[in-house]
Amino acid sequence: MRSWWSLPAGVGGPMTDRHPRFDPTTARAAGRLGAVLLAGLAVALAGLCLVIDTPGVDTDLGLIAAGGLGVVAFMAWFVPWSRLGRDALWVLPTLTALGLVGLDRLTDLSLAPESLAFYPTAWFVLLTWIGLTQARGMTLLAAPFVAAAGVAVTLPEESVIPLAAVAVVVPAAVVVGEAMAWALAGMRMGKRIERRREADIRALAGQVAVLRAGSSTLEEIADLFAHLAHEVFHGEHVSVVLSDQNGNLVPASYGANGSTPSAGLAALISDTIEAEEVRLIDENGTTLLIIPLVGENEIEGAVVVRQPKTGRDPFTQQLAVLFAAQAGPALEQFQVIGKLSEDLRRDDKLGIGNSRHATALVQSLTPGDALVFIDMDNFGKINKDLSYAEGNRYLREFSDLLASSVRDSDLTARPGGDEFIFIAREAELDALPVANRLLQSWRESGHAKRSFSAGVAIHASNDLPEQTLDHADEAVRRAKRQGKNQVCLYPKGGWLGENRHHRDDRGW
Repeated sequence: MRSWWSLPAGVGGPMTDRHPRFDPTTARAAGRLGAVLLAGLAVALAGLCLVIDTPGVDTDLGLIAAGGLGVVAFMAWFVPWSRLGRDALWVLPTLTALGLVGLDRLTDLSLAPESLAFYPTAWFVLLTWIGLTQARGMTLLAAPFVAAAGVAVTLPEESVIPLAAVAVVVPAAVVVGEAMAWALAGMRMGKRIERRREADIRALAGQVAVLRAGSSTLEEIADLFAHLAHEVFHGEHVSVVLSDQNGNLVPASYGANGSTPSAGLAALISDTIEAEEVRLIDENGTTLLIIPLVGENEIEGAVVVRQPKTGRDPFTQQLAVLFAAQAGPALEQFQVIGKLSEDLRRDDKLGIGNSRHATALVQSLTPGDALVFIDMDNFGKINKDLSYAEGNRYLREFSDLLASSVRDSDLTARPGGDEFIFIAREAELDALPVANRLLQSWRESGHAKRSFSAGVAIHASNDLPEQTLDHADEAVRRAKRQGKNQVCLYPKGGWLGENRHHRDDRGW
């Protein structure tokens, strides 16, 4: 059916990570780590009470306390810490420190030699947990409170826990906790940088969306590139110069006013562009990022970003290379499409876009666009029973209806034969009812047997334009198999259902 385009072999979908990494820097993760800490203390306390045989120690009450601590740990696991925030986590170490003192007052656990390892271990784990879950310096601030709780356990004359244990364990735990807090602060900074880089890449990925045939001027594209480079590279000032079809320069800029480059610097920028490579140049306390925009055949322009002097960041250079790799060919594509004269993109007989225009339309698809592929029903029978002249009149009437029914006639085309396509920009959920209204209009415009079969496919961000075209073609074939005279959505069933006539008076 679709002889005017072929899908490249070896096209596959994106890989997804089904097992997200555990992030100990979040409030939810920190709260659950605290629940594990409490559960560990509960187990240690229960084991300790089972082995103690020192007179005067209430091990039965200690076992009850261990059970209660286990219940608290279970509840702490399910608390919505992410909603409460990081400050709410202080309830866990506070209750733990006070609970250890209260435990000793009720059970005289510190009288047993076996408790000599339990209490110092609990203090150490408590402070290191604070270092793991709180900001830098919080372990140091919590140390006096934990030390006071420790001293309270060592005060009774019969206590086997020496004051030296507090003097040794608390400082050691502070050192370890602060080291962990500093390390995790570095991790959080790394995550912020990663999120910023992801945002930069997403912004970069959207740059080709406006480079559609007939939808932008070179001046608008130059302004777009200036804004985009400022957003992606966070420059103080961005200068863009593009070359039009006649070799004239189209400038644009964004950000604070930049100083006029010296003759030497201008020559260096010119040499960098002619070398067709991305470069970083240090100049008066700032860094100039120079990005040549090179198409298949020639230099199409350049982007110069003035940034604070941050050193040679490999990611920035790689992102600039990606920027050039996307912007250069996209700009050249815009230029090529602009050079196509109207008679080369229009079908002389039908007055609608021809196969060349259809190819450009498919290539211009962006996420959220709907591709509607139409195949006339029983067209061969019309040519056979009537005449080719009647068949041409039939196609002309449909092309006129199609051009008058869509919002922008430049988004319609006839790839060949009795096939038609049109693009509904960012149509998403409206594409199917639009196609159904067109089918109803065609039925009512003449002979009762007038009909067509159509397939609708929404272009996804992880699909190539060729894949979306193939999806629409598959939906057309399914409509034919199901009896023709209907519109089908890819995938089968879709998220809208099929063959429904939606009331919508906006038109396309």
